[in-house]
Amino acid sequence: MSFGPFHRRVGAHNAGEFEKVVLSNELWGKAAHTLAGGICVQAYPGHKEGPAFYSFKTPIKPKEKLGFPLNGPEIVRELYWTIELEGVEYRDKDTYVSIPVTDLKKG
Repeated sequence: MSFGPFHRRVGAHNAGEFEKVVLSNELWGKAAHTLAGGICVQAYPGHKEGPAFYSFKTPIKPKEKLGFPLNGPEIVRELYWTIELEGVEYRDKDTYVSIPVTDLKKG
């Protein structure tokens, strides 16, 4: 079974990420600088078009962060994977966690 598609944005903060993911078939994440929730891989729901985005699928079911748009229903705002989920692994002396990815698509 696979979950997704999910997407990530590539910018100055993570330039070259897509190429690394293509070579390793892994997506890495670390602790956020703000609103830290621990070491995790983060992404957004769905496929997003455009040169600054890429999408993927993974066999690991993500956790959900919910959002509440003005006058609208609760939505899934963001997805994340932490070490306690089966299949998530530590990398680089436990500084990062990684998830396996498939079906990579740029933009």
